[in-house]
Amino acid sequence: MINRFISKLPLPDKLIFFSGKFFNKIGSWILSYKKFGFWQFHYNKMEFQKVDIDFDGKELFYKKDSVKALARRSGSDSLVFETIIIQEEYKAAVDIFFLNNIELNTFLDLGANIGLTSVYVKKKFPNAKVIAVEPDKNNYEMMLRNFELNTLSNTFPLMAAVDKKEGFMDIDTGIRDKENWAISFKEANCPTEIVSYSIPALLNKYCLQEIDFLKMDIEGTEKAIFENGADISFLNRIKVLAVEIHDEFNCRSNIYKVLKENNFIVFNSNETTIAFKKNLF
Repeated sequence: MINRFISKLPLPDKLIFFSGKFFNKIGSWILSYKKFGFWQFHYNKMEFQKVDIDFDGKELFYKKDSVKALARRSGSDSLVFETIIIQEEYKAAVDIFFLNNIELNTFLDLGANIGLTSVYVKKKFPNAKVIAVEPDKNNYEMMLRNFELNTLSNTFPLMAAVDKKEGFMDIDTGIRDKENWAISFKEANCPTEIVSYSIPALLNKYCLQEIDFLKMDIEGTEKAIFENGADISFLNRIKVLAVEIHDEFNCRSNIYKVLKENNFIVFNSNETTIAFKKNLF
């Protein structure tokens, strides 16, 4: 499988790949990861997980059971596939519905990236209504292609940001590794092409009385959404919440506090905080 990938690379990249492989053998995993030695590790892992992979020199095509995905060669798309589809980052949240015979009818995907969490949930609950919100144009376009590839129905993509209030946003410097999955935004002082919605505004826009499952991975904006004085009335309409809390924004303890005060039981699963209503059962 790895040979298929190498054969599609231009000659300079092939040299980098084999250099990375060589240095990896003598312990320089940093050079290997930053170059193409990472792909050798990634391909071997995907092969072990029985993932079909094809590569056209620019994009990768993944197929795992009924899930299909396109990923850009550079950036974090392949790691998103590995995290969401292979490692099943949101399995703990989805299992709350499965194991307790609760139907998942509505899913709000905030910070949808290239759409793979929405794909994952739709494959588990095909009848669910999905609203997938992603502000970055390039990620959004990849999300549309992944939705089409998986022939998802009753799915509503929206290119927009999420904030504590409606307005406009500017791209901020990326956080953490500054890859496609770590693009952050800040409030703009004048209109931009990036519109922002509050969560209550999104619920009104799509005529949603309640949300069964809300996933939030919005690169630090969770701090503003849960801060003192923000409108958190939407929590009354949610059964299960999964949020990735970015600790560089120093908001974890406050989010835990707000969730517990609003009748949620809170626990952590890998890098994700899961919360569900006490009266759900």
